[in-house]
Amino acid sequence: MLLCLFLLNLFVITESLDPIVQTKFGKISGSSTKGTNGTEIFEFLGVPYAKAAVGKRRFEKPEFPDSWQEVKATKKYSDICLACSRTFFKARYVATMSEDCLTLNIWTPSINNCSDRFPVLFYIHGGSYYAGSSQNFPQDAARGYASHGMVVVSINYRLGQWGFLTLNDSQIAPNLGLWDQNLALRWVHENIEAFGGNKSHITLWGDSAGASSVSQHSMSRYSRDLFHQTIQMSGSTYAAFARGTNTIASTKEFIERVGCANRFDVKGCLQSKQVDDFYSLNGTELQMCWTNRLAYTKFAPIYDGDFLHDENEAFETVALSLIKPSIIGFTQKEGRSFVLSNWAPFSKDIEKIKDSYTNESLYEFIEKWVTNTGFNESEKQNATREIFDFFSSKAKGVEDHFYFIEQFVRIFSDFMFNIPGMREAFLKQQVGYPIYVFLLEHNHNSWSKTYPVQGSTHSDQYPFLMGNGNFNYTQDDLTVKWLLQEAWILFVKTGNPSTEMMEWLEFDEYFSYLNVKPNPEMESGLFSDSYRFWTNRMLKYSFDFIMQEKWHMNFEK
Repeated sequence: MLLCLFLLNLFVITESLDPIVQTKFGKISGSSTKGTNGTEIFEFLGVPYAKAAVGKRRFEKPEFPDSWQEVKATKKYSDICLACSRTFFKARYVATMSEDCLTLNIWTPSINNCSDRFPVLFYIHGGSYYAGSSQNFPQDAARGYASHGMVVVSINYRLGQWGFLTLNDSQIAPNLGLWDQNLALRWVHENIEAFGGNKSHITLWGDSAGASSVSQHSMSRYSRDLFHQTIQMSGSTYAAFARGTNTIASTKEFIERVGCANRFDVKGCLQSKQVDDFYSLNGTELQMCWTNRLAYTKFAPIYDGDFLHDENEAFETVALSLIKPSIIGFTQKEGRSFVLSNWAPFSKDIEKIKDSYTNESLYEFIEKWVTNTGFNESEKQNATREIFDFFSSKAKGVEDHFYFIEQFVRIFSDFMFNIPGMREAFLKQQVGYPIYVFLLEHNHNSWSKTYPVQGSTHSDQYPFLMGNGNFNYTQDDLTVKWLLQEAWILFVKTGNPSTEMMEWLEFDEYFSYLNVKPNPEMESGLFSDSYRFWTNRMLKYSFDFIMQEKWHMNFEK
């Protein structure tokens, strides 16, 4: 009560000036703005939650910042974390890229909320663990959600080699990017009440790699008690790209190229380098980002036995912990924006293949990208044929071009998003989590109608959940936007996304899901054929293509 009176007096004194909040580390001054419904929103941008990861703190676990007298939060987004390719990604962001980037942003409808604290929405951005920033959550969208009675938080964390380079030994701790996220979550847990938030009512929300990060925090003993529910859009820890399948080999390659491989103190060598040293290696910067594999991320989290344990052990523990409601979502054609965009070794130029892709093209893709690793020599031919037969079974002929392109996209979608997410949904549902699954069927028609693979693709939820200044909304678009945002707001507040206009039932053994469109409805059988194929039929082989590992978990359904 004394703290509330102090904060009230502080707020009254500074009401006409910049708002000031007292945290455990010192005072933070922010600014006042308007939310979408005209309500006053207080925002604190660029708040440091950790010491700067520079110099001797590079490639170290993050630590809380030292106490300060007063920090003036910026009135714009602060520096974003260095991406693995500076030239390629810097052009996509307005802010400067920096190592000194471990900051978070807070939007709150009140800094004088002592009796009835607001639920907290904590957002982790995506970008395949090598790009992206808290800017992925636009300020207008954050203000909009805060206007509906919640505290919104978005964070930066170390990316690419800066956040995930490791040999999994005593020199450089694995998963530094996840430790950053964890420290930001702990900072919020310890300080959010000063911003009017309820530390016992925190919802983690992530998209793509942000969603797989959320999934990883739900598995980690260090994070799982710091929040009470989750939202995952197109991402799971059961996806190969999120499991660091290339991390160790990429680290060896990187330290060799930067000239630290033969040093006794590899970490000290890396800490002594200038940032430009990392960006002036032989070869292109993009080679620092991805490999010639479908699981293309060079640097990503690994199961290190510490932050991330063996999943069987983790789920035994999860089953005994507090039940956490979860939303898990997908788009119709997740992989289209990857494989038909001509940016990766496995992708294709749609203009060149739309009238030429055949059954033989699909077979060659499976042979080159699906069964080329992991399967032993006695399995490869049979596995290739079985996968091809499954995905070509409904073709009208050997030159059914659009059909085979659809299957090309479907295999990648299954690999990266669909099957990992569904596996997680089933595992969590089986230990008692209320799981709400959805598919964004509504498509805002950004893809030429003369092309195959019509339907929503990866990240198409952004205009509906976060807005988009350049997006020309139709009436149907606005309806879907309203439906999804209302469901999000209710889920954050109550743990149930059902609205008066839309009953959203829990996921079950029938693969039940909400089909999101202007007239949403519950349906069953989401990705069920693909799920049973990759999880049941392919169990006869020694290698799990989806997780890029030997089979060690039972996902049968």
